[in-house]
Amino acid sequence: MREQERTKQSEFESKTSELRAHESQQRAKNIEIQAEQQRKTLEKQAEYARGQELYRDNLERERQKDGIAMQAQTQRALKEEGRKKGRKAS
Repeated sequence: MREQERTKQSEFESKTSELRAHESQQRAKNIEIQAEQQRKTLEKQAEYARGQELYRDNLERERQKDGIAMQAQTQRALKEEGRKKGRKAS
C-alpha cells in the first residue's frame, strides 16, 4: 500500500510540475502577444500622427499659396485702378 501511495504522489507531483511549466509558458506567450499588440498599436498611432501632420502641412501650404495669390491679385487691382485714375487725370 505504501508503494502505491508513493507512486500516486510521484505522479501527482509530476503532473503538477507539468501544469506549472505549461502555465509559465502560457504566461510568457501572453506577454509576447500583448507586446506585439502594443507594438502594432504604437505603429498605427505613429502612422496616424504622420498622416495628420502631412495633412496640416499641406493645408498650411495651400493657405500660404492662396494668401500669396490674393496679395498678387490685390496688387494687380490696385495697379489697374491707378492706371485708370492716371488716364482720367490726363
